[in-house]
Amino acid sequence: YDHAKQVFEQILAKRDIPWAKTGLGKVAYYKNDMDRARQLFREVINQNPAYLEAHDWLAKCYEAAGELEEAQRILVRSTELSPHSVLRQKNLGELAHKRGDMETAEKAFRKTIKLGEFSVHKSPVAYLGLAKVCSTRNNPAEALQILKNVTKEFESPETALHAKVVEGLVYSEAGDHINAQKVSK
Repeated sequence: YDHAKQVFEQILAKRDIPWAKTGLGKVAYYKNDMDRARQLFREVINQNPAYLEAHDWLAKCYEAAGELEEAQRILVRSTELSPHSVLRQKNLGELAHKRGDMETAEKAFRKTIKLGEFSVHKSPVAYLGLAKVCSTRNNPAEALQILKNVTKEFESPETALHAKVVEGLVYSEAGDHINAQKVSK
């Protein structure tokens, strides 16, 4: 990190370049200097509001500090600037779910699945997240259908295991303890 910091500082001494300042912010983040990291990312955003990587990293800083509401606010803003980013939508869905904002989580996960259909960033995480949200929002039938779809879309033992765990949660939240017990066996 020290070498990277030195390189970024040399570049910034010659010219204020957003990617170099963002790189310096990343170094601060990884060295756990969140105040400095936030300051650098904010500077980049103030000078270049469309430089989305700085938004993403600023949100990571706030999430690492446990300031989830502010992190989500920043991610919402970045998804408004770049609504077709699969990874950004997925990150927003995960963060909103963690915060208990099920409406935002549902929208973000649905968009992630739609955008990711033919993307290299297609991931079972969005399907599993959406299934959890549907379960929480008292829609176990849709949650179970999503879990069925995820195991077809991603044929891996790991995905199947995660889907089974979520399926057990869906049944349990729906009050169907018989099927919840069947899944756990």
